[in-house]
Amino acid sequence: MERRKTDILIIGGGLAAMMAALEAAGSPLSILIASKGKVGCGGATLMAGANFAAVLPEGEAQGDCISAHVEETCLAGAGINDRDLVDTLAANAPGDLLLLERLGLEFIKREGRFDLRKPPGHLRPRTVFTVNPGFPMQIRGKSITAPLRRRVLEKGIPRLEGVAIVKLIVENGSVAGALGVDRRTGETIAFECKAVILAGGGGGFLYEKNTNPNDLTGDSYALAMAAGCPLRDMEFVQFFPCVHLGSPRVPISSPILADGAVLRNREGERFLARYEPERMELATRDAVSRAIFREIQMGGGIDGGVYLDITGVPRDLLAFRFPDLIAVFRKQGIDLHTQWIRVAP
Repeated sequence: MERRKTDILIIGGGLAAMMAALEAAGSPLSILIASKGKVGCGGATLMAGANFAAVLPEGEAQGDCISAHVEETCLAGAGINDRDLVDTLAANAPGDLLLLERLGLEFIKREGRFDLRKPPGHLRPRTVFTVNPGFPMQIRGKSITAPLRRRVLEKGIPRLEGVAIVKLIVENGSVAGALGVDRRTGETIAFECKAVILAGGGGGFLYEKNTNPNDLTGDSYALAMAAGCPLRDMEFVQFFPCVHLGSPRVPISSPILADGAVLRNREGERFLARYEPERMELATRDAVSRAIFREIQMGGGIDGGVYLDITGVPRDLLAFRFPDLIAVFRKQGIDLHTQWIRVAP
């Protein structure tokens, strides 16, 4: 059995794990990242839409503020949010976004200013997207993880890739280490540490229909629960409303619904008028997903999905904000300026 000793063991290899490692690298403590895959090349962030919400000066000039971000988040959460966490999120988001920019992320700007968008659920423009340097649409989130991986490598942060942590060692009520397995050799690795940061992601890959990478199998949940940590809010799983029902299975970024895209049933009707008459396509993801599901159940679907009509999005806006989306469908012979596509949660 191989043995490793470190002050801080970080479990995971995505955005949270890398940010934790970069933050801890400024301390005198020793750090080790243990990741099931290659650091920066897995986890939910890799498949994400690569956008962040924060109150920035460009938004403040349009009437946005931290308190508005908080209230809109609580409104979208039906008032059952953890208010302290929402306050922390909204207050820290502007500084964290600028930190990501300093770490190498590039954001879409117009004339040097952040291009703010208003995706469903927001009442004010405050969402910014990263520039995609050419990564496939399905892994657009690599525009986030690739720069951070470079930083991790530059700082020489130790990492063990291809290692699955299978158990946390608890002594006297505190975590004292972990057991891992090398996925290539099957060798067991024992870790001794003073602290563990669980950043192994969620469990989205457990669902039959998903756009998650295959490493999101709920490891962190299982490790925490087995170590005696209580889990909360496990029923709140967010389903992405618009995923292309074809090959490849491409998630369509929700902000396109704020730019003029609409959802239609098999008859061409904008059916959201019957489910969300006030917000329509600007309703939150959970509400839109429920409406699509119900419409399909009621017979309004087409081959397990509904239509997403992007033809109403101005051509210049579609080209500026979603060039990778145009490209991925053009390869399939689909012209988004004139053709509808079939989507489902």
